[in-house]
Amino acid sequence: MHWQFSGRVTPGHLAAQAAVGTVVVGGGPAGLALLLAARRAGRLHEWLDDGLRVIEGGAAVGAGEIGRYRIRSDSLAESFTGSARLGGVPSLAEVWHSEAGRAMLVAAGDPVPLPMAGAFLDELGAAFARWFAEQGQAPFLTETWALQASRQLDGSWLTEYRTADGSVAVMRSRSLVIATGAAQTLEQVQMHRVADIGLQQLHRDKLVLSSDVLGPAFAARQAALFAAARSPRIVILGGSHSALSCARVLLQSSGAERLTEGAVTVLHRQPMRLTYATPQAALDDGFTGFGASDVCAKSGRVFPLAGFRADTREFVRRALGLGSLQPDPRLRLLCVGDGTEISCKVARAALDEADLIVAAFGYRPRALPLFDVSGAPIRVFSNTGWGRPLVDGRSRVLDERGEIVPGAFALGLSAGYPLAGRHGEPSFIGQANGLSLWQTEVGEELLRQILPGCPAETPSKALAQDLA
Repeated sequence: MHWQFSGRVTPGHLAAQAAVGTVVVGGGPAGLALLLAARRAGRLHEWLDDGLRVIEGGAAVGAGEIGRYRIRSDSLAESFTGSARLGGVPSLAEVWHSEAGRAMLVAAGDPVPLPMAGAFLDELGAAFARWFAEQGQAPFLTETWALQASRQLDGSWLTEYRTADGSVAVMRSRSLVIATGAAQTLEQVQMHRVADIGLQQLHRDKLVLSSDVLGPAFAARQAALFAAARSPRIVILGGSHSALSCARVLLQSSGAERLTEGAVTVLHRQPMRLTYATPQAALDDGFTGFGASDVCAKSGRVFPLAGFRADTREFVRRALGLGSLQPDPRLRLLCVGDGTEISCKVARAALDEADLIVAAFGYRPRALPLFDVSGAPIRVFSNTGWGRPLVDGRSRVLDERGEIVPGAFALGLSAGYPLAGRHGEPSFIGQANGLSLWQTEVGEELLRQILPGCPAETPSKALAQDLA
């Protein structure tokens, strides 16, 4: 180790283990992406020497929960494979000989089923684990659950965790990286209002989450719904990729022949946006809902961040009748963003008639409970309102006042890394998740802040393919 801590304070009177440089909480796609970023930058040995531990609740570092969803990715295979295909240490050549690696290579240029992507990420995690073992290192703590982290007087973090046998211990680190992904809960979505109706007023047995609809266990409930209702009526709340993915899955699944005209209604607040290679390509397709601020200055692409891509893009193109496509009469897109009495009345009627209501408002980060030096909880900014970010433009965790929490970082799904003004179209508002960016420039920028003696920040590299 290149450093030492002082002023030890341990929660729960637990004995602290030896200090390390960085504790990464979460070994799913975001945690793995940080390892790929270190490999790409040639700093993995340095990170190991400084002290690295990855705490992961699953049996292995890799896919996390990504492989459980029954849809294809909204980005190309290269966003998963691009960084791993570069040369570096460790060599990842063995991954490309695995079944998952070969499948991803064959899928180049296309979106991929998320179970396939998950299997590939698991192969990458296993390759890193084997290489670490060859170095006499074991930074992965799997089947281990981080419980909380406490800021110490000397600026370090003390992370409390539970192992598979039920024992609890703590680990001290100079830096803490939260890569725990994001989640939806019914309690969170019931805070929303749609057409001036509070979702808590809706029948709870009707309301489900988009993450459940896209998961494998929902098929049984869907079959029961289709069998019980003569003409099932489904309302999907939201205009996100998840919302339209739910509509597509429901319309294309077994039993969907029971769905009649207007059976699936998508209530959304913003006009539908699609990604196009150029403004002229959009106009040639019949898509006119964009302006100069919706075009990326670097790539010339229309809505590279806010627009639908891959399978969802084609699904929406058909729904809008673009490119001479015939819309599916079973699907109804209803924009209620204007808040007029007419749109609210139609929305209320759809909700009243629905046999199933799917909430697809996006995800909120799973923020690890944090405490300050006095033991008081640190309320993070993402927990102060829906859609608020967990991090700033350097992946630093923000507290409820929007101020930096020293030594704490985060990346991953819905962390809220601000791409607007830095990448993509100037008009972009909201969140975008770029796995290839976590594996490259966003991850490398984070590493420059957590490793001692890092060189000055280098100019931003070219955008990854899926956001170019």
